[in-house]
Amino acid sequence: MAKINVRSPYYVSTYQSGMVSASIDIYIYSGVKTTDRPASPTYTLSSNAVSARVDFEIADLVKDYIEMTLSYVNSPSILNNVWVDYIVTRYFVNTTSVQPLVNLTAFYGYGYITDGVNPQLGGQAALLTNNYIVKNADDKLYFPVDNSFGGTTVEFKKDGSLVNTVTISSTNNSYDQVEYFSNTGATDNVDQVIVSSGIKSQEYTVENIEECLDTPYRLTFVNKYGALQSLTMFKKSVRNMNTNVTYYKRNIIENANYNLGEAQKAIVLKNANESLTLNSGFYPENNNDVFKELLLSEYVWIKYGASEIPCNIASSSISYKTSRNDKLINYTLEIEFANDVVQNIR
Repeated sequence: MAKINVRSPYYVSTYQSGMVSASIDIYIYSGVKTTDRPASPTYTLSSNAVSARVDFEIADLVKDYIEMTLSYVNSPSILNNVWVDYIVTRYFVNTTSVQPLVNLTAFYGYGYITDGVNPQLGGQAALLTNNYIVKNADDKLYFPVDNSFGGTTVEFKKDGSLVNTVTISSTNNSYDQVEYFSNTGATDNVDQVIVSSGIKSQEYTVENIEECLDTPYRLTFVNKYGALQSLTMFKKSVRNMNTNVTYYKRNIIENANYNLGEAQKAIVLKNANESLTLNSGFYPENNNDVFKELLLSEYVWIKYGASEIPCNIASSSISYKTSRNDKLINYTLEIEFANDVVQNIR
């Protein structure tokens, strides 16, 4: 089934000689494909034809229906994927022509400009760009897999020996379109993962790092495929706090005298934002794309103490590093916690 990656435009184009206008009925829903489709369309768009052609852009409408959350458990309350069905109707001077219904799966992904129009990012079951994974030895490895590839197997290996195998069956439930698999064998520190589907086999090397000097911070983000992916910053970190304040000028006259115990410049609101400056430690060059996707992500969480806290990447630029030019590759990033220090939501 075709994908719609909602952070990039998705064009539905229709053309026929003599066509004067066209409309599109869009059904956006979760649950079981087709069975749970609503009776009435979520949106209906219409447009006059130009040179017998109409182009509808629908990704922006679908994006509002996907709620990205930090959860590796499939649940009807988590709308990481939705179904998008549409029907195009062509209008002519005296007749109309209803086109066949089209089914799409919506992901919170995106394509680069070089990926062309309506990027599919297909051809692989594993929803990762990098084939070399660096992780904290104390963290569990979660591997995101596209469920639409029926009969996919995920093999976890340690020192060349098979530890665990998971077989994935395709499903028509929107909540299961991206599944996350972790090794459940004797050890979580596997060093190789092989994902095999009917199309291709992909091999991933896993490096487990035991950091003894600094506190590693795990960042989890939504990557270009619309799946959760983790990246650990292993080395030196610096915690920062910036306060912000709103003042007003107060009258401090009492009985024709100044009350010097009262502040003329008084505080209306005062709060603060905390941030961390993080250093990645040494990463292989083929992880440059992972840092690129991290900076482009709209959803990021940091493992801070025992909690997973939403944050934003404050760093707005990076210089891509190579082993030839930089020898050992380390990235420095600043992240801001997404919530104020003092709770103030009323």
